[in-house]
Amino acid sequence: MPTYYRGSVAKTVVETEKLGKRYRLFKKPVHRLASWLSFGRWGRHEDIWALRDLSLMIQLGETVGVIGVNGAGKSTLLKLISGTTFPTTGSIRVDGRSAALLELGAGFHPEFTGRENVRLNAALLGFNQDQIRGKEEEILEFSGLGEFADRPVKTYSSGMVVRLGFSVASHLDPDILLVDEVLAVGDEGFRVKCLERFNSFRESGKTLIFVSHDLRAVRLLCNRVILLDEGRMVADGEVENVVQKYLELVEARQASRSIQPKDYSKGNLHTGTGEILIESVYLKNGEGETTDQFSTGSPFEVRIRYRAEKDVSEPIFMFHVVSRDGTLCMEVPAVVGQSSDFSKYGREEIRKHLIPIKAGETGELGFRTSDLLLLTGEYYLNVYLYDFAHFVPPIIDEVHRVSKFSVHGMVSHIGVFLHPGEWKQIR
Repeated sequence: MPTYYRGSVAKTVVETEKLGKRYRLFKKPVHRLASWLSFGRWGRHEDIWALRDLSLMIQLGETVGVIGVNGAGKSTLLKLISGTTFPTTGSIRVDGRSAALLELGAGFHPEFTGRENVRLNAALLGFNQDQIRGKEEEILEFSGLGEFADRPVKTYSSGMVVRLGFSVASHLDPDILLVDEVLAVGDEGFRVKCLERFNSFRESGKTLIFVSHDLRAVRLLCNRVILLDEGRMVADGEVENVVQKYLELVEARQASRSIQPKDYSKGNLHTGTGEILIESVYLKNGEGETTDQFSTGSPFEVRIRYRAEKDVSEPIFMFHVVSRDGTLCMEVPAVVGQSSDFSKYGREEIRKHLIPIKAGETGELGFRTSDLLLLTGEYYLNVYLYDFAHFVPPIIDEVHRVSKFSVHGMVSHIGVFLHPGEWKQIR
């Protein structure tokens, strides 16, 4: 029989033993009704185990990252620790008051103002009126809501809701702070404030349990990482070792997927004069396999297929690599048989190497580097085609975000690029 209780465990704030959580999936509403009326004896259903046989101990003062692919059971674990759901099997013990930011807007009344929701959440956590008044302005100031603090939460954007939720959860002095992907929403300024708040919370000796797909944030914040996969714990330990196991798991699964070149010849994705059409764009790894998963320092190849409707005497292809937030990371023009470094050529030198394309022609261009210098993150390709015969080259075709790809590895580095080099003692 599963148990859930709170009690004192010396230096241990969270302990689970063979913890399991099962959800029942009913194909039809009548099956759910039959199950309810028969106390579970009737009604066809499928058992979905979000967690299975999970045993772990989390000590006071630890900052623990929980990582894994979507559906691994990360959010379910936080819900069990916070007490918002209960285990199907096993037991969980929690020592101390926890505050959780698990779902966007969870615990907020949409008709109440931000200020009223702050007071409500504080009261539910056991604070008296004097304590609430002492915290209220600090919470609202941190959230950066300004005049929206006195407007109903239903008028807030998703970013405003999560800012308020994080401010409430992190300022009400919990012993254990549970955070699920809060850094995925909000602008860069708020992300920095969150990280600073996490750091001060950690330095105060409290316990932070942090679910995120942002491996850079996990490395910056955590001194321990737990890897979940299909509801089971497959690794628990030092940050770099567990993160590397996660990357290997992701790469192994991506390698088993069949990724086909995407067809962009139809639809309204294109802008330009249209003499030549970009038909598809796809990426290859060092083994020549089509993929969207790469490692820092590995071979990286871009293939662009095209079809010409009219003659173009001096076409020039180009692609941009942009980060998830739209930052331009690199620009790669296509001068066939030459270096992609534009700075080495003048305009007339470039024109000498451009190959005319005739009406009705189809073809494919490829760019390859043996050493991809991008660091861990998600990136996109924008592909362009210009007519270089004009002094101000017009756009023949342009397609944005035609391919998304991920780069893994080099987790100990932050930023966009790896820049190899050597240090030496000058004096």
